[in-house]
Amino acid sequence: MFQVKATVVDFLGDEEVFPCHFGHKIGDELIYDGQEFHGRICPHALSALIPQLYALYCVGPRYIQPAYYVPFWYAPETERGASMKHHDGVGWNVRKEPAPQAPHSLGVLTPRGAFNIPTLAERTVCKDVEFVCPDSRTSAVFRVEAFDLNELGDSIPYFRLQMVLLSVARRYPGTPVESMRERLTRERREEIYPLAAPVLVRAMVEDLESLGYVEIRDDAVFTTETGERKLEGFLAGLPETDREVLGPELS
Repeated sequence: MFQVKATVVDFLGDEEVFPCHFGHKIGDELIYDGQEFHGRICPHALSALIPQLYALYCVGPRYIQPAYYVPFWYAPETERGASMKHHDGVGWNVRKEPAPQAPHSLGVLTPRGAFNIPTLAERTVCKDVEFVCPDSRTSAVFRVEAFDLNELGDSIPYFRLQMVLLSVARRYPGTPVESMRERLTRERREEIYPLAAPVLVRAMVEDLESLGYVEIRDDAVFTTETGERKLEGFLAGLPETDREVLGPELS
């Protein structure tokens, strides 16, 4: 599970003429840390935020919205052209230059990079997870991102298991994913919630990889410098009594 933030990154409407009534400014952030929200957000944006927030809470940086996979973003704009039907099956003429769009028209809703000529070199259209507030005059754009592991609420035991696995990766670099569980104590495998079942261990390691805390090469796990810093930060913040108990697993 992951911490998620939503950031105001743009206004598609004319914010000078139609100012945001909630007072949002570019750069405003709302963070969900797994149990609390930090920051402010217009209530009318919540209906669009919550589905995206929950998807990223569960999937993390690996989440890509379905529209990303649609291939027509990388085709050009068209005009009707009956003479081309024998070629494309429908009848389209390709526009060599995009049709002009008036400022603040519905055309600004087109995802960045879509229908470009020449096309983009990489598949990036709709890769960022974004939504537009429902006030069509101002149209604030929010970008939603998973930026760290969730370590609060009901995720606390899972996060601690991830830190133990991060320690294992540091102590035994190159351990195959399927062998990570064997490096854990018997108590961690059989007594301590959530129990380090093989499928759970793989899921925890994949979450660590998604944030760059470990690298998996040929199914072997290696700690990164970012992961080292994350583990040291976790150790520094542990209560003394917990550090005494977890010490053998985190050394």
